[in-house]
Amino acid sequence: MMRILGLKYGEDYSIAENRAKLRYGGIIILTDQDEDGSHIKGLIINFLYTFWPQLLQSGFVQSFMTPLLKARNGSETINFYSMDEYKAWRANTSNADKYTIKYYKGLGTSTSKEAREYFSNFEKHLVSFRYEDEEDGESLRMVFDKRRADDRKEWINKMLQTDFVDHTVVNETSYREFVDNELFRYSLLDLKRSIPSVVDGLKPSQRKVLHTLLRRSSNKEIKVNQLAAAVALNEAYHHG
Repeated sequence: MMRILGLKYGEDYSIAENRAKLRYGGIIILTDQDEDGSHIKGLIINFLYTFWPQLLQSGFVQSFMTPLLKARNGSETINFYSMDEYKAWRANTSNADKYTIKYYKGLGTSTSKEAREYFSNFEKHLVSFRYEDEEDGESLRMVFDKRRADDRKEWINKMLQTDFVDHTVVNETSYREFVDNELFRYSLLDLKRSIPSVVDGLKPSQRKVLHTLLRRSSNKEIKVNQLAAAVALNEAYHHG
């Protein structure tokens, strides 16, 4: 990314002359719409903030949002940009079972027709990041600084009741809002993946593998890649 943009360590890009040396006037981050995509987005933002905070303060970063799920019923298609948004719709829709749901794990899941649809409505899918004040910088430091684990614990406890961000109407967000919404949800998912359950001592991925094996009618050996495919097919495993 440094080579593509022409970034140099130690350069102050609040100076117009230095900014003019960059090969591009900004970046648009296009990642998967799920929590892992949010994490990658955050890592890119943190990299820029760590070495060139002036770029974040000058509106250098944008992201391009694509649907995480789609619900189809005949000619009707409903786009969802977060799992929370989908769950809220499902809970309040009496005929939700009549819809066919497609989960878009990665950008490659989209068809060429869907890609053309997204880019033909470019501005609708574009989200601009704004740096409002020092709270934005503090949020980024808190969520990425390895020495601030206790602060992150307090933050997660505080944010547990936060509502999802509806990206169909939000075309601008502060870095603090990004941390409190998208990176908060990634943090919750990371905890669920990393901490064994007090009930059975297993993590979700281990539980899915065990359930797949218990359902098998054969006791013959199975290759790892075959087992991985069976888990992905039968256990709603969306994460690689």
